Amino acid sequence: MKKILQTLAVVTFSGIIFSACSKPYEPVKKDPDIDQSNPLRGDFECYLYDGSTHYVADEKSVTDITKDGSRSLAIHTKEYSDSMDVYVYKTISFGISNFQGTGTYPIDFYTNVAVTLAYDSANIQTFTQVSNEPETFINITKAENDQYEGEFQFKIKNTKDTSTVLINRGKFKLEK
Repeated sequence: MKKILQTLAVVTFSGIIFSACSKPYEPVKKDPDIDQSNPLRGDFECYLYDGSTHYVADEKSVTDITKDGSRSLAIHTKEYSDSMDVYVYKTISFGISNFQGTGTYPIDFYTNVAVTLAYDSANIQTFTQVSNEPETFINITKAENDQYEGEFQFKIKNTKDTSTVLINRGKFKLEK
């Protein structure tokens, strides 16, 4: 019994010493040179196929950069399947070249849209924007303090068969 109490005392004392000498828990080292934004923060949603499919992004990212005097904004999102199957997902991305801040941007040469609909590893469809369609736009209502809000509507075409899909009632509220 005396041996057990001695062992218990040594283990307890050792635990106290090691705890006192350890650093505070830091799950992620903060590096000011690396964008470490949280991809789960914010909201991004829209409707595909004339409103029959509701898209709600699980991951979101915003990139706002200025290079050689030209500013660009890019938003990338991904929606996972309910089963979390890695081969079943949807992505919607769009970028605005010559970004000037808040305002309405038509879907044209300066605005790019890319969509991927993956139904399984063998059935992946990719889409690009249909430029200069009436009533297609990206409207940025807030672009300040690393916060971006807006709404959008555009038509996309399948890169294989040129069938089109309308994406409408889109809205987002994201943080960089």
